[in-house]
Amino acid sequence: MMLALGIIAGMMGAVVVESACPGNPLPEGTVSVDMAQVLNAIEAHVTTPKTASELITLAEQVQRLIDAGGFGANVKTIERALQVINKVETSDVFDKMRYFEFSKKIEQRSGNEFKWLMERLFQGVFDQAFSDENVQQFPAFFQSKRFEIADYFPGKVTSVVNPSQVFKKTVRASAPKSTNYWAVMHDNMDARRPTGTYLPPGTVGAVRVPQNLVNKGVKVRVGAHSWDLETQRKPRWARLDRVTTLFEITCDLTHIANPLGGGVYIEVPQGLDIGLVDVQIQNVVPAPFFSTKSFDKTDVQQWKTVQTNYGVPFADFESDKFMMQVPTPWLPKAVDPAGMMRDWDLSMDAISELFGFPPVRETGKTVCYLQVDVIYRGSANYPGKFCCVSVAVEQCC
Repeated sequence: MMLALGIIAGMMGAVVVESACPGNPLPEGTVSVDMAQVLNAIEAHVTTPKTASELITLAEQVQRLIDAGGFGANVKTIERALQVINKVETSDVFDKMRYFEFSKKIEQRSGNEFKWLMERLFQGVFDQAFSDENVQQFPAFFQSKRFEIADYFPGKVTSVVNPSQVFKKTVRASAPKSTNYWAVMHDNMDARRPTGTYLPPGTVGAVRVPQNLVNKGVKVRVGAHSWDLETQRKPRWARLDRVTTLFEITCDLTHIANPLGGGVYIEVPQGLDIGLVDVQIQNVVPAPFFSTKSFDKTDVQQWKTVQTNYGVPFADFESDKFMMQVPTPWLPKAVDPAGMMRDWDLSMDAISELFGFPPVRETGKTVCYLQVDVIYRGSANYPGKFCCVSVAVEQCC
C-alpha cells in the first residue's frame, strides 16, 4: 500500500523520513588520542602487516575502548571507526565470506589474531555506534553506513529500496498475561510480530505507529537472531555475537538502522493488550512472510509467484500457534506452505494437549518459535527436541 510521509534529504542521494519529535543532536566531537592511535594502527595493517603480538595488543586496546563506551561517543569517532572498517573490509587482507569460523579459545588464537581484533572492532562499533539513542538523534548520519560482512550473515540483499513506498502492516499489539494456566518458558519475553519487511544494511528505515503504542514499552527490532552468543559461551565465532538492533517506540515515528540489515519486527511487552493496529514502514524492502493467522492469511499463489522471489536472505512463517524464520534458498522446497503450516499446527496442538494448555494461547504468543542460525545455541539434543542443522528454539511450550 502506498501512503505519503514527509522525507528529508539524506546522505549520498538517499532519503530519511522526517520525525516530528527528534532528540538532541549527536555531538560532533573529536576522536580521542587513544582511539585515533588504535584505529590508525588497524588501518596501517592493510598495507604494512603487523606481527601476531602487535595484533593481540591492538585487540586488547580495542576491548578497553569498548569498556569505556568509546565507539559511540560522537560523530567523528563513529565516522572514523566506520572508515577503518570499510578500508579493511574492501582490502586484500580481508575476505568477508571466510572471515568467521574461528575459535574463541585463547590457546587456539594463533594464526587468527587479526580475526580476533576485527571481531572486537565490529562488535564494539555495532553495539555502541548503532545504539537506539544515536540513531534517533542523527538518523541521516547512519544512511549508507554498513558492514560488508552482512553479505555473509544475515546474507546478501538484492532488492532495491523505493524511498517513496510505504508498507502498511497489521500486527497484534497484545500480549496479555495468562490467567488460566501456569507460566511456560519465555512467557515473560516480548511477543515478536513479523512485518514482512526487511531493512537492507546501510539504510535508515522509519516505522510510524498510532499514538496508543507510544511509550508503552513496544519496540522495533531489526534482525530476528536476537540471542547473544557471547552469553552462551560458544567456543567459536560463526557470526558476530550480537547482530540485531532494538529501538523503543517513544514517538509516533521511530528511525531504525542496522549495519548488517535484518527483518523488521514489532515487539510487544507482556501485559499490553491493545489489539490489532496498523503500522507504516518506509525505506525497507518486502520480505517473504507466509501467514495463516486468523486475521492475516497469505494467498498461496501470490506467495509462489511473488514473495518467494524477494531478494532478501530470510523468510518468516507464522500461524496463531507456530512461528519460524528460514533462509530464503530453502523456500523452493516448501511446495505446499499451507499444508506445512497445518502440519506444524497439529504438532503444536499435540504439545498443548499434553500440557493441558489451550491450543491458541491467551498470551497471543505462539507455542513454538524456531529459527535457523549458523551455530547451535545449546548443547542438549534430547529426544523430541527440534533438530536440524543449526536450528534454534527461541520459544517452546
